[in-house]
Amino acid sequence: MGAGVRIEILPVVIVLVSLGACAPAIDRGIALAPASLPDRTYVMAEAPQPTDASLLEARQAVAKALADQGFREASDARYRLDVGYAAAPVALRYSTADEPAGRRDPGLAGIAFCRRQRYVLSVALIERKSGRVAYRDSVSGRRCAGAAARLVEPLTHAALGGR
Repeated sequence: MGAGVRIEILPVVIVLVSLGACAPAIDRGIALAPASLPDRTYVMAEAPQPTDASLLEARQAVAKALADQGFREASDARYRLDVGYAAAPVALRYSTADEPAGRRDPGLAGIAFCRRQRYVLSVALIERKSGRVAYRDSVSGRRCAGAAARLVEPLTHAALGGR
């Protein structure tokens, strides 16, 4: 009886582990919500050239989320909005003086059926007159390569005070 139960549970365990490997893990820094700022106007910083589609999508998502919080874009704005979005492999190979052949940093442990990437969204509101950083947050998520578009919304929500 014990072996029969294990055989029936095994497919369920495999499915649950597979789903857990695909779930987005979002890490966020500690920051106050932009809604606590006294002025709600910003001007979007120029995007670096060339700009990829993921960065443009992230900039649009951040602008929309800020609009939902009562912010608006204005030429005489108090803040400059800087948005960055990048991807890098989770596991990196690096060399040190002690190990010149290279060492692999495994990044995330666990089962993965794809090549994982770390996606990082950074958002900053900087006072235009003084250069003081009024708000800054950076969040990251790990997903399979090519998931940049799927992570823009949850990362934006987390970066702008979402829980």
